[in-house]
Amino acid sequence: MGNGTVQKESSESMLRYSEAPYEFDPLYKKYFFKFDLKDYELANDRDALVEGLDYETVGKKLNVRFDAVVANGILAKGIEKVVFATKAAPTATIEDKFGMFADAFKMENLHFELKGDSKPLNILFIDFGKRHSPVDLSISIADFSKATINEFYISDKVDADSLAGVKTALDLGMGSRLELNEIHYEGQSTSAFGTREFAMHDNSELSFNGFYTGGKISRQRTFLKNAGNNAKGSLNEVFLGSGEQRFDVYTKLENIGPKSQCIYGAKIVMSESAYAIIKGMGKVFKGAEGSESDIKERGLIYDRGAKITLMPDMSIDENYVKASHSSATSPISEDEIFYLASRGISGEQGKLLISSGILYETINKINSPEVKAVAIAMVKHRLSNKTFDLPRKFGNEGVWV
Repeated sequence: MGNGTVQKESSESMLRYSEAPYEFDPLYKKYFFKFDLKDYELANDRDALVEGLDYETVGKKLNVRFDAVVANGILAKGIEKVVFATKAAPTATIEDKFGMFADAFKMENLHFELKGDSKPLNILFIDFGKRHSPVDLSISIADFSKATINEFYISDKVDADSLAGVKTALDLGMGSRLELNEIHYEGQSTSAFGTREFAMHDNSELSFNGFYTGGKISRQRTFLKNAGNNAKGSLNEVFLGSGEQRFDVYTKLENIGPKSQCIYGAKIVMSESAYAIIKGMGKVFKGAEGSESDIKERGLIYDRGAKITLMPDMSIDENYVKASHSSATSPISEDEIFYLASRGISGEQGKLLISSGILYETINKINSPEVKAVAIAMVKHRLSNKTFDLPRKFGNEGVWV
């Protein structure tokens, strides 16, 4: 009977996925990059996905000791805090095509449960270029606990097109504190998909910091459901693209509880022919009295061929709230370049300094010094070289073991 139940759930998930539109929000139906997931429906078995993988070499390159490794969508190395289960809880019901794709074709559910004041948890999600099992990850932070989770998304020796994707359901208990940092440095043949839903309870605090500079296509969907009284959610994201990279990003903030706070900030730098579409939606529900919702998007065009589309919006159903949204996109100022040139700094070096300075404003919000150091090193490497390989060394940036 158990197998029949699993088969029934899988069939229902496949039906939802096949019938789902690529973009649910009617406000943004014209603004997204269509991607045919049928090319990546799972064809390998579990053993084929993890056989002969060398993920330790990547750890040595980054100089990071990982507590858990997920390779090609399969848990290759875990710890006691990582639970493998047939059905993990909590699970997110997300209106997103990739989230439904993950429900339909996942091979495992992974569940992290953190209690008390735990040490930082480092997790590696690595793409080796095989046809993936999408990752279905759920994370629970117990009441009045404090935690830091650092996630690194890396590709290694990927020659053909591949899909690397994670669906995350995160539940923050009452009075809990979490800093969640994501570093995305996928290869130029990898399409990187991420769908995450954050659920917050009374007096909880979330600091989410996303750094995205890898992947042929990076499609990111984030849903912050803040139902907690006096709960504070802060989402900060950096997007750095070059070549023909495409970034398709949608972030939805929901103020549901009274005195809830939802803050979203995005900094985007696109060079060469890269293109980013950044959509931010804030919704304040009736009953969310005294809450705050804020969306700020800032884009910088590094080269003339690059393009950035910013679309913040809001829907407010409560009177006594603070709410604002803004966006701005511009090329690098010629006046700033001229000023730096008068100080002996070349034009290209000046562009690099201005662009990295804008991104560092957001990266500096990462409290974890180790993750901050890696992000800074990758910004320098990508702006200077515009290549997808990992920096050969991180120099004095503050790498850790």
